Amino acid sequence: MNLEELEAARVAARLKTCLRATLNQNIDLVLLFNDPEYAIRRLGEIEQATADEKLLELVADVRARLLPQSVEPDEPKYDYRPHGRRG
Repeated sequence: MNLEELEAARVAARLKTCLRATLNQNIDLVLLFNDPEYAIRRLGEIEQATADEKLLELVADVRARLLPQSVEPDEPKYDYRPHGRRG
């Protein structure tokens, strides 16, 4: 386990303990790390359910560490116009 993975695990553990203390809920850390759909859904649920600043910061931190950032391409991947770029 490299330092980046270790820090992600620490932040996720803090999220789990803060979630239990704040909302009396649990989160499956194995699924959080291995199932992006679960992570997206569960982090969204937590974000909607709380106004606690510390918990929201942890959700944002875990999301940034575990989920790939979607980047909009500068150019479309395919040109679907009938004559390409010529118009």
